[in-house]
Amino acid sequence: MDKLEGKYDRDLTINEDLEILGQVNGDVLVAKGNLNLHGTINGNLSIIERSIVIIYGTVNGTVTNNGGELEIYGAIEKLEDLNGTTYIHEEAVINK
Repeated sequence: MDKLEGKYDRDLTINEDLEILGQVNGDVLVAKGNLNLHGTINGNLSIIERSIVIIYGTVNGTVTNNGGELEIYGAIEKLEDLNGTTYIHEEAVINK
């Protein structure tokens, strides 16, 4: 699994397995593969079908699950579960 550390100041499309340890300032699209988020996304996170996303960190924006698998252990601003499987841990924080 590749790792993204440090600061990334633009939108990001993920097509492979990735672990974000740093900060992304932009929208993130998980088109294919898996994402483990331990850092922060300052933007929206969109998940397409067959993708798997586990959030331990923070998303300062809307998380949209459109057919993927999503697990939330960290904090997000808003959740839109359109057509996917979503697990929300009891200690997760969803602001809206």
